[in-house]
Amino acid sequence: MSLLTRTWGLAVAGVLIAAMLTIGGCARPLVSVHALATDENATFDPGLVGMWEYRESDEDEGEYTEDQEQFTLEISAEGERAYLCVLTGKGFGDDSDIKDFRHELDMRIVEIGDAVFADFALTDDEAERILGVEGIMWAVPIHHIVRIERKGDVLRIAMGEEDEDQPTDRALRGVPHAASEPYVLLTGAGDDLVEHMRLLRAQGKYEFDEDDGFFRRVKPEAGTR
Repeated sequence: MSLLTRTWGLAVAGVLIAAMLTIGGCARPLVSVHALATDENATFDPGLVGMWEYRESDEDEGEYTEDQEQFTLEISAEGERAYLCVLTGKGFGDDSDIKDFRHELDMRIVEIGDAVFADFALTDDEAERILGVEGIMWAVPIHHIVRIERKGDVLRIAMGEEDEDQPTDRALRGVPHAASEPYVLLTGAGDDLVEHMRLLRAQGKYEFDEDDGFFRRVKPEAGTR
């Protein structure tokens, strides 16, 4: 895998991992070289549109403080069955490996069985900003596919990751992939990828953990829209 391929992938996977704060230990997240969402299978949930703030727990309420790590996800409709997401993070200490960021992501959602998956990728403009025009010519975009669940004003996100306690080939049995660092790259495409996601879901790779944080909708102040 080329450096530029890894760079584009890291730009998506890295900021999402930081924002969700769910990856721990040595487990690597699952990403895809192909899009899961297509014009044929993409769906749309108007309830996703709005501003969302990351919360550690139900007790984590109120406005962010200046010394607190802040993650926000602003989602707007982009056509009939697509979204534009602006993911921002700030408030990291000087010793943190994460720096303040703002990334624009294309997002589409797909229903597979009883689960809804979101397919994130850098927008073309964001990729050009990060890599430059020449860099894009040599890079392969990577899709970060996560399971989402929206209940009213709460949005939960579950990322797929390899099992830490067994080899990747066994953990991802029946799913074509290429192991790399810092993630595992799913290589299926089209209907095959849909079936692979269904299989991974059945294997328990995309379960929500009640101990993990979530995003809460930011409601507009009275008198504003």
